[in-house]
Amino acid sequence: MRPSTRLALPGWRRIPGPPRDAVKARLLRLHVALRYRLGPQRWWPGRSAYEVAVGAILTQNTAWTNAARGVAALRARRLLDPRRLMAVPETALAEVIRPAGTYRLTFLNQTTVQPTQVRIEIDAPSGQRITWTSTDMEIDGGTAVWEGTPGPRTELEVRFAAPVPLRWWRDLVRPLGG
Repeated sequence: MRPSTRLALPGWRRIPGPPRDAVKARLLRLHVALRYRLGPQRWWPGRSAYEVAVGAILTQNTAWTNAARGVAALRARRLLDPRRLMAVPETALAEVIRPAGTYRLTFLNQTTVQPTQVRIEIDAPSGQRITWTSTDMEIDGGTAVWEGTPGPRTELEVRFAAPVPLRWWRDLVRPLGG
């Protein structure tokens, strides 16, 4: 009888088992032992592992309360699925997770001082970029500029996004063919 030769099949992967790296294997054994002894900790709110990952990404850009609003908005629109999330255009996604990074400025005209011309500059926080403004504003790099005559109530809204979390979003859904 001849020895069999195994052909590499397209899509064939190594059978899961302990990691080949000794440090990774030891950490995995430690994790399994702690989970067996203490049970699931549920220290991060989320209904699924993907929802936990989405919350972790959103909270990199804002406080947890705002990130939780973004996750709730995604859940309400049934977008906490990698394939569905990848199908949403970036502008629509930015609108859904808007609570996770918005700056609003309201300028109330004063009766004692009547400015005829105002220039307001809003700089993006470090590591973020300006993605949207409520009125026509000149965007120069990381600065949004509004010039004009204020009315009795002038509102300016600027939305920011960090480029790194967006790449993390794409990395989360890329393995699914996105």
